[in-house]
Amino acid sequence: GQKGYIMAGERDGCKLPQFDIGNSPFDYIQAGLKGSYIAATTTNGTRAIELARGASEVIIGAFLNLSAVVQHLRNQKRDTLLLCSGWKGRYNLEDSLFAGAVCEGLAQTITLNSDEAIAALHLYRSMAHNLSNHICNSNHADRIARFGVIKDAEYCAKVDQFNIVPRLIGDELSN
Repeated sequence: GQKGYIMAGERDGCKLPQFDIGNSPFDYIQAGLKGSYIAATTTNGTRAIELARGASEVIIGAFLNLSAVVQHLRNQKRDTLLLCSGWKGRYNLEDSLFAGAVCEGLAQTITLNSDEAIAALHLYRSMAHNLSNHICNSNHADRIARFGVIKDAEYCAKVDQFNIVPRLIGDELSN
């Protein structure tokens, strides 16, 4: 990579040839990148981060850090907008399930004031008993299965593997 950065990138689920690694969590694990600086770009996440840049705080959440995100949001004294990155500007089941899981975690301390949040909460409650199966049978999982990375969806459906909350500080995500 340039300037000491590991270059990570994908488009439509495929590693970009000029980059060191793709976007698979297993790329990061296998490369042993703890403590490294990584410049990353993704089909959907990068765009969502750019759209949210003007907010007072931008954090990154996934099932993998669900409880840490919920706890962080409980400590905030301001309104929260959950921005689902989706897929190429379209709805994504996995993202809505995660938004619903966050709403479930905050349900005792917040008021949901949008139909989208209420729908996400009910969707999550209806599918929480077998989350991994529902995610792995979603349209998004079907798309990435064509690239042979269904194990990525299975891994990302795991809950609370990490106790960190990445935050956007300037142009960098840091915890």
